[in-house]
Amino acid sequence: MDARVLEATRALLAERGFDATTVQAIAERSGVRASAVYRRWATRTEIIERAVLPGPASVSVRATGDLPADLRRFVGAYLAVLGAPAARAAMPGLLAAHDGAHGHAGRPERWLAVSARPQFADIPAAAPLNGGHRAAAVRKVRR
Repeated sequence: MDARVLEATRALLAERGFDATTVQAIAERSGVRASAVYRRWATRTEIIERAVLPGPASVSVRATGDLPADLRRFVGAYLAVLGAPAARAAMPGLLAAHDGAHGHAGRPERWLAVSARPQFADIPAAAPLNGGHRAAAVRKVRR
């Protein structure tokens, strides 16, 4: 059921946009009853987040010690996730939904399922020390 709902959500986002991706439309497209969708996800925002932001496990970049190359691979991996048509269609609506829910967007960790911080911290930590800058950079990232 989850896979059908999430795939239907991604397809609707890419084809019709955020506003048209309602729970009813998702239910119709996926062939899953709306009541079952609501039992699994409390809001359409939660469904959309899960569909377009699959979590940190989906973006894996192993630090090799080559800082420029690792950073390029890291940014490229996140651009692939966030640059997908469904994610591009969802982002403005997700940001607006969270802005309205909290009065301000706040810290991304509160709502963003793809957290870049843990993987990013490994990249400068694996790079060779260059004039003492690596340790300071790692401390700054881990805050």
